[in-house]
Amino acid sequence: MRTQKEHYIPQVYLKGFTNDENNIWFYDFEKKFSPNKPVPTKSVCYEEYLYEIRNDNGDIIFDNYLEQCLSVLERMFSKYRTKIKNKTFLENQKTNCFLSRDEKIFWVTYITLQILREPRLIKATEKVCSHFYSKITTENTIKNISRMLCLPLFEEINEDSPFMYLFNSLLDGMLNLGFVVVIDQSDLFITSDFPVCIFSASGNITEVDRVIFPISSNTCLFLINKEEQKEYGKNKLFFIDKETRDEINLQVACNANQKIFFKKKLSDKEICLYKKERDKYKRPSLDDIAF
Repeated sequence: MRTQKEHYIPQVYLKGFTNDENNIWFYDFEKKFSPNKPVPTKSVCYEEYLYEIRNDNGDIIFDNYLEQCLSVLERMFSKYRTKIKNKTFLENQKTNCFLSRDEKIFWVTYITLQILREPRLIKATEKVCSHFYSKITTENTIKNISRMLCLPLFEEINEDSPFMYLFNSLLDGMLNLGFVVVIDQSDLFITSDFPVCIFSASGNITEVDRVIFPISSNTCLFLINKEEQKEYGKNKLFFIDKETRDEINLQVACNANQKIFFKKKLSDKEICLYKKERDKYKRPSLDDIAF
């Protein structure tokens, strides 16, 4: 059966920020709106036929191909999130190798693909492809090329493939970063419709200094550069205080496209603070990595 509503933020991810695994609170910065009660995760963060490939007549071919590939990754996400949950004990703060090599590879790959499946990036890539190819091919072909560039899942992985360009550009920027898993015992981490917070001193999203990625309402993953590793270590677990959690949540809210999501309803004071800081914050442009 063809999937019409294709989620760019997976439901399995959002369920980590719910009370009942089905419903989630949100605030929309553009519409200045928050619902009176939490909404189903299936009702947010999707676009119709976002990942479909079409022929020159506009008919969909390879029904749900990308959607099915991404669903495999999403099932792995659930497994790896549980792995972290099962070893977040206070005494594990002493270990210098909290995440295994397998876990680190998964999380860097997942974060990279989460960025690349973002609708803004796909549309920015379409715009660039249109500039080069509009005179020699059709609009549908340009859209297909942009999806293949952003999500290189149509062929066996080949390092020299042009379809691996964006993937490798992002992946290479994160490979040398250290990993820190932070735990908020009060269960109040928030997330957003663009949950990967990227920091780059150069202003280029492919030259990454730090990444913040909340993976549930009590767990957040940091990727940090060598300078920060001197303070925090290269592969550690930390239980954090309210001040640190509030700082993380502020960064997540500033980085959001339009909406933030949370397990427990936020106060008006918190929303006002996030709106105020968003007005001062310049988010990295996804156009920077479209070629």
